[in-house]
Amino acid sequence: MKKLVLAALFLGLFSTSQAQLMGGPGAPALQKGDIIVGGKLALGSVYGSNVGFIANGEYGFKEGFLAPPKFNTSLGIGASIGATSNDVVVLGAAYWHINLIKKDPFDTYVVVKAGIDIDDGVYPTGGAAVGIRYYFIPNLSAVAEAGYGMGVLRVGLDFKL
Repeated sequence: MKKLVLAALFLGLFSTSQAQLMGGPGAPALQKGDIIVGGKLALGSVYGSNVGFIANGEYGFKEGFLAPPKFNTSLGIGASIGATSNDVVVLGAAYWHINLIKKDPFDTYVVVKAGIDIDDGVYPTGGAAVGIRYYFIPNLSAVAEAGYGMGVLRVGLDFKL
C-alpha cells in the first residue's frame, strides 16, 4: 500500500509541477476515433505473483467528456488481458484523459477496469489507476500506471494506430 501511495504522489507532483512549467492549451492526447494498442509489465502484488504481462487496447470514444474549465479531456473505452504464472485476467476499461501537463508529448489519465480473474474458477475483479504516456514520436509512447489491479505499477509501450 505504501508503494501505491508513493507512486500516486510522485505522479501527482510530477504532473502539477510540469503543468506549472509548461503552459499552453495542449490538445487531448486521445481524440475521438484514435486506437491505441500496447503491452505492459505489471509489477508488485500481481494475483499471487510478483510480475505479470498485459496486452491492452483503447478506442477514443468522446472528446470533451467531464471537462473542467481550461482543460482538454476525452473518454476512451478499452480492454486488456493479463497473465501471470497463476492467473489470466480479462478486463474492460474506461479511460478519462485530462490534459494536466498541457503539452502535446504528454497524456495523463485515470482508468477504471472491471472484469474476470480466471484461476481455479472464474471470479470478478477490477482496479483503478492513474497513468501517464510520453510520446517519443506521434505514434509511440512510454506508459506508466500506478494503482490497484494487475500490479501496483505497470510500465510499457503503447502504439497509436
